[in-house]
Amino acid sequence: MSKAFTKEDDETGFTLGPPSSAAALAWVSFRAAAAARDKLAQGGLADADVARLNAILKAPVVPRAGGAEIAVGAEVRLRGARGERTLVLTSAAEVGLVAGAVSTSAPLGRALVGAVVGDEVEVEAGGVGETYEVLAVSW
Repeated sequence: MSKAFTKEDDETGFTLGPPSSAAALAWVSFRAAAAARDKLAQGGLADADVARLNAILKAPVVPRAGGAEIAVGAEVRLRGARGERTLVLTSAAEVGLVAGAVSTSAPLGRALVGAVVGDEVEVEAGGVGETYEVLAVSW
């Protein structure tokens, strides 16, 4: 069983804006790179949004891991006390850009890295714990 602590960030949303002063992102998932390309192709974005998406496109892309273990870019189906949910494991920069994103820096994301189908992961946030069963992993 995995355990992680602090506030989960998968529901905070993504606000496009200028890259931070450390404009280079450490990495992004292959899903974020595709989503950034799609958003740029749609056009009609503010200059700050274009700058943020371009920063995502310049970051190193973590390749599709594949396999049984959960890693960046994996789509994961979970069952917890509140029912089933599907999420995608990403970097923090991708939350809100990739549908269903949970970052690897969030408690749930940290708990899921390395888990496989059938594992249970325990996440504690704000003094409340929840256990999830990994039902499926896809790429």
